[in-house]
Amino acid sequence: PTDYFIGKQFGAERDLRMTAAEQQRAVDALEAGWLDKYSFGHEQAGALKPFPVQQRHGRIITVDNAHELADAFPPHPQSSVSPRFATQQDMRMQRKTERRNRSAALNDAWEARNPRLVPEPEHAQEFHVASPPMTNIA
Repeated sequence: PTDYFIGKQFGAERDLRMTAAEQQRAVDALEAGWLDKYSFGHEQAGALKPFPVQQRHGRIITVDNAHELADAFPPHPQSSVSPRFATQQDMRMQRKTERRNRSAALNDAWEARNPRLVPEPEHAQEFHVASPPMTNIA
């Protein structure tokens, strides 16, 4: 089946015969890997094939070469942007730490304006004279 396919692709008259120039062009293309873009024999397994075979963006993708699908697409515009956090858990922990630090700073500022313990003046006794004219009765 591949001979027929190659003959149809490179034969100019489509009469299933190739001239010497067409044969040379086909040989050059086959040596350059032209046939690697195609996959044959999928009709043999039918609906019960053991593994999926798909064609995506001009590439034949099987379970063995799924990594080649990345070569078919251009790089994403944001693929050069590296995230600030590796995981969502790291992001949550960082935000929680920032909230705690901000809260502690607000608490410290409030404590500076409103101290807990204020030194009170000494209690003055009623009718107390600091330096009486008479210090004893005798």
